[in-house]
Amino acid sequence: MKSKYSIKKSVPALIGMAFLAAVAVYAVLVYSEKKALSKEEEVPVVVSATMIKKGFTTTNENKKTGLGVKTVPRSLLPERAYQNPEDMGVSIALINIPAGSILTYDMFESAESVTGDMKEPVLVGLKVDDLYQSAGGKLRSGDRIHIYLQGEDEQVKLRWSGIYVADAFDSGGNELYESDEGRAVRFNIYLEKSDVEEFYDGLDSKKLRIALALEREG
Repeated sequence: MKSKYSIKKSVPALIGMAFLAAVAVYAVLVYSEKKALSKEEEVPVVVSATMIKKGFTTTNENKKTGLGVKTVPRSLLPERAYQNPEDMGVSIALINIPAGSILTYDMFESAESVTGDMKEPVLVGLKVDDLYQSAGGKLRSGDRIHIYLQGEDEQVKLRWSGIYVADAFDSGGNELYESDEGRAVRFNIYLEKSDVEEFYDGLDSKKLRIALALEREG
């Protein structure tokens, strides 16, 4: 029969053994988790190498510097994520995208969708000296605008609606995106070929008024 002294003496030893057993179990669990994750299939995703601003258009050239590819466990793959830069084609960013973000289809629209309903779309360049004609210089690449035309009766009426601004530049030639400072004075917009003559006539006679289309929330 063990004495009370020997029992008391063995208690710390039992506690120590229990602690070591718990540490061993924890180590096994961590190892098992890492091993399970290491077995999970990894898939490629396209990420933003730099800050991508709303209105930014991907081209074969800027894809090389603005985009990158990394691999992630399949369980972390977002829905509708791009897995190859080539899948993006020529796409336009709908929002500002921080560097390092996984890119998805919902963040972009195809450049073709901008001119999809046009019969003969053309890219028209314009420069305005009177900011009254261009929403006070607040236009940015990726914006939509409404263009009004002043008629012979001096009445101003809507002539073109939802026109896409492909590019906007300040007086120094710097392209302006959403949240950029500066006033835009030069633009490239998409119009129907048949409307170009009327558009330039209105611009030269200073009868055009441009309004920025604001996005509705919700």
